[in-house]
Amino acid sequence: MYQEGNLVNIVIQSSGEEGPSFHGIRIGMPKEEAAGKMSDAYPEIVDSGESIQFMNLDTKRNVVCGLNGNNVANINVSFLSDEEIGNYRQAREEQMRAQYIFPDSNSRYLSEEEVRGVETGRLFIGRNEIFARHGYIFQDEGLQQHFNSMPWYSGTVTAEQFNADAVFNDFEKKNAELIKRIEDEINGVSAPSETFIGMPGVYVSANSLSGTTMGNTGKIEILDIGENTIRFSLGILDWSNTILTEDAAIINSNTAQINLYGFVITFTWTDGENLYVTNQGEITGMDSGSIFDATNNQGYVRPYEFNKW
Repeated sequence: MYQEGNLVNIVIQSSGEEGPSFHGIRIGMPKEEAAGKMSDAYPEIVDSGESIQFMNLDTKRNVVCGLNGNNVANINVSFLSDEEIGNYRQAREEQMRAQYIFPDSNSRYLSEEEVRGVETGRLFIGRNEIFARHGYIFQDEGLQQHFNSMPWYSGTVTAEQFNADAVFNDFEKKNAELIKRIEDEINGVSAPSETFIGMPGVYVSANSLSGTTMGNTGKIEILDIGENTIRFSLGILDWSNTILTEDAAIINSNTAQINLYGFVITFTWTDGENLYVTNQGEITGMDSGSIFDATNNQGYVRPYEFNKW
């Protein structure tokens, strides 16, 4: 179809391999294969179920493939108007705002003013969005359920495999630090003025856990000690998997604390080799009983046989 001497629309309807193609896609091709061929030049993809649309907003090109089941039934190539592009971008921004707390925390530096403008309870989710973008699998059941509900999330990397320093770009690193600093300020957590006495390594419970869910030996591994936080994992000595891996804020020279949606775990060192763990509040979820027992007034020691290095 031409309009005022210019080509404005191409429609392809055919059958078999002898029919014409557009950008490598043909009638009868599975939509996943078509998407693979189109995604390099048409980065905006919308799958409605009845059709799949490919757009390049810079060149203003629009390709709509009608579907017969899962296969391409027809191909319609046209040009987008400025109004259509504007409407699409507005709808995309609204969708992003609905799915993210900080939609572009991976591509620009957030300002302190906009971070402070977010509700306190949502800052925690906003900070963890940065991890979720890279496929981080959360030990926290509430966070995992939240991100599982997001169409853009795909959990592929366990906490043990995840290396933030390697995968985060500079925007993400700085934004995560900014959000965490403001979270800590709001929660009354400040950096310690004295040297933190806790030591990295494996701590095991001095007594068997006596709760109703298990009678095993608890294990806490301090994975890393930073300037303001410690990275820890919580588990059972004879288990290969961990129950929880998270960051706790350093409160003072011998105390760190984490708030898991109202369930507060406090780590207190009497010296570098001895740790006392308490909890406060309620926790729910698949491993809630194990977490409660392992942090319910439990003493932990740092045995030499687990920390020879």
